[in-house]
Amino acid sequence: MDFPQRAQHRPLTAPAHGSELSLNVIAQDYRWALVRRLVTDHQLAAPDRAAGLLVLLFAQPPSRITRLTTDHVLDTGDHVRLRLGREPVLVPAPLDDLLRELVTRRRGRSTIPPGREPTWLFHGIYPGRPMDPSSLSRRLRVIGVQPRQARNASLMDVASELPAYVFSRLLGYCQKTADNWNTEASGFGPDYAADLTRR
Repeated sequence: MDFPQRAQHRPLTAPAHGSELSLNVIAQDYRWALVRRLVTDHQLAAPDRAAGLLVLLFAQPPSRITRLTTDHVLDTGDHVRLRLGREPVLVPAPLDDLLRELVTRRRGRSTIPPGREPTWLFHGIYPGRPMDPSSLSRRLRVIGVQPRQARNASLMDVASELPAYVFSRLLGYCQKTADNWNTEASGFGPDYAADLTRR
């Protein structure tokens, strides 16, 4: 399955947010401005750019991003797919090249014998350990990405475009969570982004 171009562990769960949801999202135009910055600003570190895009495009929280390993990245040479849920999702450029770069770095620097420990895409300060989610969240905030609000905006966007079944299989969310977000997205209607922009 392919994730829209706009955009192994247990499924993620998230509560429905009801009427408070609009307080916990960023405006869609600001979200896309952040995406453009991460796509074009080569002064930012590749791991930060990749993690930010995973939040903004694929609605992944830091706790899930830091658990990604090189095995989650499926590179055919022509395309990169990322295994977030049951069906690998097609990764758009330039995130595909950022993930390739992270895979190359991790495999080239691993001090753990192959087959014994996972090779984390976002490694921590200790060998063989992934980055702490709170550390990644801090790094994202430094570059302007508020993880929770950005993720919620991405979830709202995805839920407005994809059926809940497809949404859950691609992004690793349980069916109930996907259903909740589809309900929330339909409740805001087509003028949602414009309304948020005018807040």
